[in-house]
Amino acid sequence: MKVVTKKLETDRSIMMLIRSCLFKDNGQDKLDFGLAPILLSKTFSGSKVELSFHAKIAREDFQHIFSMLKDSEEDIYDDCGYGWDDQDKKAELTERGGRFAIGRVDGEVVCFAHFRFTRAGEVYYNPVGPAAMHVYDIVVEESMRRKGVGKYLVSVLTMIAKKECLPVVTFPVYEDGFEQFLNKVVKGHMWSQADDNMFSDLGGLMVDCVAEDDFRLYTKIVNPPFVAPVAPVAAPVADSTGTVAPDYAAAAPAAAVAAPAPDYGAAAATPNVDASCVSISASANDNWCQLTCAIPASCPVSMCKCGVAAEASPSPDAAPARR
Repeated sequence: MKVVTKKLETDRSIMMLIRSCLFKDNGQDKLDFGLAPILLSKTFSGSKVELSFHAKIAREDFQHIFSMLKDSEEDIYDDCGYGWDDQDKKAELTERGGRFAIGRVDGEVVCFAHFRFTRAGEVYYNPVGPAAMHVYDIVVEESMRRKGVGKYLVSVLTMIAKKECLPVVTFPVYEDGFEQFLNKVVKGHMWSQADDNMFSDLGGLMVDCVAEDDFRLYTKIVNPPFVAPVAPVAAPVADSTGTVAPDYAAAAPAAAVAAPAPDYGAAAATPNVDASCVSISASANDNWCQLTCAIPASCPVSMCKCGVAAEASPSPDAAPARR
């Protein structure tokens, strides 16, 4: 029971962190992220890109952004075997809880990024692991490519994740070109291909098949776990005869000190839940759905169903949700 309780408290903490990324205290969408105004504009080869953030794409911009995506990614999707589908991509762009960074030059859209605050495992339909910023798409208009615009977008997104106390930023990589781009952008840092042990220090993430759709998940840790410093050991001191007194303390190994878990908001340790929600996916359980769907924008409709009359039946490793 203690293990289950600890896991539930961890889940609550993670969901409240995600909620704080999505919404302000008054419940409105959070779109400013506390970035300095100077970071929201940059000039590339004489063209000033002005960046803004949105919870949905405006109707007048949607077709242009979708066309940019299709021109840039359709061949990649087809070549890797995943297959491009207009309706699937449009549904992804309009799904609740998404966030969009849109860059304009003289009012015209020239670049954008689609990202989401979620749990790291959700890209594999497995709602486990630490809170993360998952970047679905980064697209730059052809006339603005090879000028540093893509690097600028990645840098801004990484800064947002760091300011919001998210442990990781994740990118799905479908081709070697984008992999090389990421390695160039994060020069001096390490990007790792996802595997079963990637998040062992951050809560754990089990991945059944990384290359299921011929893509790899690249992850940057932006807020590493705290590691307690090791106290220096004083040099032995000899007496007047030159004899060094034995160090009895050194003979016994020091007890390991566990690093404290990050406090993502103790005041919000017990969030509301939606007890009407049940799991409709083998990758989730009722308790997780009840916690997640308390934030309607983060409720995955392919995994949870809410507002039903049937009683919740949590899986064995989940305790009933509490109010």
